[in-house]
Amino acid sequence: MARSIIASPAWLAATALIATLGACARLPTDAATPAAQAVTANAAETTDWERVLPRSDDLRQLGATAQRANKPILVFFNLTQCPFCRTALQQALVPMFRDIAWRADLEFVQVTIDDQRSFIDFNGQRVDSMSFARARRGSFAPTILLVDGRGEALTEPLIGVANADYYSGYVEDLARRAMAVVRARGEVRR
Repeated sequence: MARSIIASPAWLAATALIATLGACARLPTDAATPAAQAVTANAAETTDWERVLPRSDDLRQLGATAQRANKPILVFFNLTQCPFCRTALQQALVPMFRDIAWRADLEFVQVTIDDQRSFIDFNGQRVDSMSFARARRGSFAPTILLVDGRGEALTEPLIGVANADYYSGYVEDLARRAMAVVRARGEVRR
């Protein structure tokens, strides 16, 4: 009779480690590893939650839009098939994105670290999502980073989902702090 992986000591130890460190996933350092390839192969199976936020295509253009509208940009780094990322989307990001008041104050963009896409960075250069994430301290998933229209960080990133019950509050607090920084710079008219 085959043993269930869920009841195995290795699975229990991994679960305990994740609970200790907070819920986040880390992309392998080499995208060609079998684990990374398996994640990429399953990219077509992403859920609707993972399709709500706008994807990164041209961050330079998004930055210009944010500057004209006097808004910070919330950058959400995720991995395909990441249950913690899905929790972040369900608990905080999708409800915020769907809320007209938050959309009036923030731009939203999602960077899927392991989708092997390339896009235009804030500096106008083409970059792949994994390189962008590494340069922006977003290689753990989920990570939320708030930046200005030039792509400069406004706050420290929020990494992982330490407590799903309070996660939306953490994200909203981070967003409010970023908006306060932008206001202090004189970039937001209130």
